[in-house]
Amino acid sequence: MPTIYQHLSNKKLDQRIIHISNMDYFFNVLKEFVNNDQFIYRGINSKAKIYPKIIRNNENDSKKEFDILDEFENYFALYETAYNCWDFISLAQHNGISTRLIDFTSNIYVAFFFSLWNRKGEEESYEIYVADKNNYSSVNKAKMKPIVKNTKGDSFVSCFKSEIQSSYYSNSVLLTPKFSNNKIFVQQGLFLVPIVLTKHSVDELFQGMPFVIIVEEKVRCEILDYLNSVGFNEYRLMPGIENICKAINEKYGL
Repeated sequence: MPTIYQHLSNKKLDQRIIHISNMDYFFNVLKEFVNNDQFIYRGINSKAKIYPKIIRNNENDSKKEFDILDEFENYFALYETAYNCWDFISLAQHNGISTRLIDFTSNIYVAFFFSLWNRKGEEESYEIYVADKNNYSSVNKAKMKPIVKNTKGDSFVSCFKSEIQSSYYSNSVLLTPKFSNNKIFVQQGLFLVPIVLTKHSVDELFQGMPFVIIVEEKVRCEILDYLNSVGFNEYRLMPGIENICKAINEKYGL
């Protein structure tokens, strides 16, 4: 198959869709992408999951974003610590708060796992979106003043709101968090942060990515078995006793 570099060198080409129909093709795809730090990946098993959680069910929920984060910040210091607002929003996302952040990973194995593992019905599609890091501005956390306490005028949420409203950022920004959370660490997580929080803007973001990898149903279980054999499974990627218990129950059909 044509190499990823041949594709990227031809700017006239549209988004390339790569279909995986057997294990040989799966390993060919891995060979093309693994150990290449130019790309980041999002594995999904439902089209709706390209959207941030805050607008996934209803785009109007975006109006609740800062209220939700304000309430989360009231309890945050009891459980976590953060140096700046970007670390705060990263931890909010990975603790389950609905935010505008879109999870990506620098590890294609992790993306394959999350695309394939949690099947709930027959209508899912198994896709990995591949983004080129060079297409996005990166958050410059080094220049930010640390926030050491939560006060009305100096909070993580007010700082984050100011960053989003800044004209310095355009369509989206790449956020690489500190590995201060075990889920972020083991999933090699990072985020794309859409600045304009609408489904249309997110659609454009994903349509502009150079590759989409689609796994066919017939090879799904084989790939999951392989991923498990090399250590990419729910026990490793979803740390925490609650998730381990859930994984054990699911393994035994409970």
